[in-house]
Amino acid sequence: MSESVYSPPKLNLPQNDRTQPVVLFGAIVGLLLLTGPIQGFIGTVVGILNAFAVLERTGEADPGELASHISVALLTTLWGWLFSLLGMGLVLTYHFKKILRKSWFYKWTVVISGLTLLFFPLGSITGGIVLWVFVRNRREYLSPQEPNA
Repeated sequence: MSESVYSPPKLNLPQNDRTQPVVLFGAIVGLLLLTGPIQGFIGTVVGILNAFAVLERTGEADPGELASHISVALLTTLWGWLFSLLGMGLVLTYHFKKILRKSWFYKWTVVISGLTLLFFPLGSITGGIVLWVFVRNRREYLSPQEPNA
């Protein structure tokens, strides 16, 4: 009795002019959404800077105005992480269903995932998972032949 390693079936999309743009669009959208923690961090910095600008302008703490700027900072962090989860879902779907095996997709995914690791703790969760999956399977992307879209 021989033991075999399970390999999920490859999704064979017809390679015509109609599906090619859809596959590329989905991959690019997934990569852009994966940058959510970076975008959330920028919104957090803007919200906190605006809160400090209120303190500087008035000289005293107006709780209502400070709360509105701090809520912007917190909400941008939340939305950035939610977008990142969507991007992680798209990118991992493309990986596990073997929809796209191009070296550019691998390289951009690794770079973006590595950057999101810097935005602890939320970016480390999404970036770490995606980075681990892609680096672990790098031979599938960096082979000399690139068979599909």
